[in-house]
Amino acid sequence: MKLAKHSKILFAILTLMVIILGITEIRSVFNAASTIVAQAPELETKEVGPYTVPVTKSEFLNQLYENIETSMEGNASAQRQAVASAFVADFFTLRDKENFSDVGGLGFVFEPVREQFRTNAIDSYYLDLYQFRAAFGQENLPKVISVNVDDSTNLDLDSVALNDNNDIPVRNVYDLTLTWQYEENDVVDTTNIINTARIRLVQDNDSRNWYVYAINQPIVTNWWG
Repeated sequence: MKLAKHSKILFAILTLMVIILGITEIRSVFNAASTIVAQAPELETKEVGPYTVPVTKSEFLNQLYENIETSMEGNASAQRQAVASAFVADFFTLRDKENFSDVGGLGFVFEPVREQFRTNAIDSYYLDLYQFRAAFGQENLPKVISVNVDDSTNLDLDSVALNDNNDIPVRNVYDLTLTWQYEENDVVDTTNIINTARIRLVQDNDSRNWYVYAINQPIVTNWWG
């Protein structure tokens, strides 16, 4: 009888410990997320041609910004490639992101779909940013260091869908296939991270500038697992 009584007491203690640990873990996760939200500073921005972009210390991204300004005086193909490359470098670099809602490349996204694009990014690629930071450290998160445009296709379209009921007239629509590389480190296996995507660009009817309309990315490998 004493043994049974002691077993019940031990079981009760263990159950209580599990509950306490569970609450502590949940609390730590929410605290981590709240800390990142609270610490997110307002981004300093600048104008690069017709695009508003965040000020960055990245030499590579600043070089891509310079390419955009140079391409504005060139042909349409050079402009598309410059915009798509800068977008990819900013969007897929997480190392400089202060918050999971700090979506990169938004300044290059077509304004009518920009907010929906941002929401989709937060629900997918940026969703677990705070967990990645806690697991690997900010200094080990993905950083794009080179981008290549491998293919460009004219879709011969004069409009793109805004929603189920409306289309937006545009001058041209192109699909570009891009690949990129990340800076290597000893913590994260960069070979497992998404490094190719098909980016759809549209040319605005009035300004004739090129903007990202959509990104068709393959299934993301769980590189953090």
